[in-house]
Amino acid sequence: MICGVAANLSLLVFFKYKHLLIPKSFFLESLDGDPFFLEIYNIALPVGISFYTFHGMSLIIDSYHSPETLAASHRNPLIHCFKTMHYISFFPQIVAGPIAKGKFFYPQIIAKRFADINWPDALRALVQGYFLKEVVANNLNQLTDVMVKPELWPVTPSAELALMIPAYSAQIFADFAGYSLMAIGLARLFGYELPINFRQPYLADSFADFWRRWHISLSSWLKDYLYIPLGGNRRGNARKMFNLMTVMFLGGLWHGAAWKFATWGLFHGVALAVEQIARSFIQTRLPERLKTLPALRILRIVLVFVFVSIAWLFFRLDTVADVVQFLSCIVDWKPIAGRFSESNIILSLILCSIVVVQHIVCETSKLNYHKYIMKIDPYLTGALAAITLVAKGKESAFIYFQF
Repeated sequence: MICGVAANLSLLVFFKYKHLLIPKSFFLESLDGDPFFLEIYNIALPVGISFYTFHGMSLIIDSYHSPETLAASHRNPLIHCFKTMHYISFFPQIVAGPIAKGKFFYPQIIAKRFADINWPDALRALVQGYFLKEVVANNLNQLTDVMVKPELWPVTPSAELALMIPAYSAQIFADFAGYSLMAIGLARLFGYELPINFRQPYLADSFADFWRRWHISLSSWLKDYLYIPLGGNRRGNARKMFNLMTVMFLGGLWHGAAWKFATWGLFHGVALAVEQIARSFIQTRLPERLKTLPALRILRIVLVFVFVSIAWLFFRLDTVADVVQFLSCIVDWKPIAGRFSESNIILSLILCSIVVVQHIVCETSKLNYHKYIMKIDPYLTGALAAITLVAKGKESAFIYFQF
């Protein structure tokens, strides 16, 4: 198990993190610009390496702890090899997830029949994902284009810059959730069920709740294979805080070989640690009747969303310094004039409202009147497909393709 995990991590470090760990200037000085080693240093990053190395580690660890659930003791090594390769290279999820654990996916590798395909669920997921990506994410990508042009920040109204923060939050959700839904729908057409990756994350009322709702497959992976082996919350509060910070720091680096991602991870790690301390304080000091107030829950949702949205700037902007400069341009308030575009503001609000409606509608699945929504579901799916054909934005790569 140790050798297998080390081999996967070695591939990940070599291809993804060598530029971060070994600066190019140091590399050139130490090897005198040797062209052979320079070619190795500049070798392209394999598509989806972060996801399929995590799949490999999941399979190895699960096989070690519970071989019976993975049928790892199959007598025919060729069949076992085929199942392993099929799990690692299953194409709908290989580029950007969801991350399916070996113990979840392996039992599904059986003979498939067309009669067993759930066509409505598969097509619904594909259409919803395509709509979120093409209409919401791609259009918002054009509307938030100013965020990657620092020269325009000083002449852009502060209100417009501030609106781009929640707009990018909506964009990254629509982009990644859209991909995940398409992967889930495509897998269903082949008779496989991938884990749900999002559960209305912007309705989270705590940071812990956010990570139970956002990129659920990654959060679950980090919890099972990193947080719990480090000790989880079993060794006192100090160790728990250390574990949270470590997991989020490494989770940030998993998103990209840049210190801005590590900073993003630390931000969330600090938020989780502070929240744990605050929760114990509130539980002992706050009266019971105040804990259940709807207004208090709404306030928590707003605070979590604001923090998460500001933290997303580390994904959109190039460096930590750019994040500071962008926020400074908002604080240094400029009135609405000059580059203000009313149509862009209105379109941004409309697209953001689609994400809000999606969250609210999905949340109703817990309520009795969700059955009425399901009655008009075929018409809604058809409407989404039609809108996608006529209102999709300029093509752009999926945000999580870079990870």
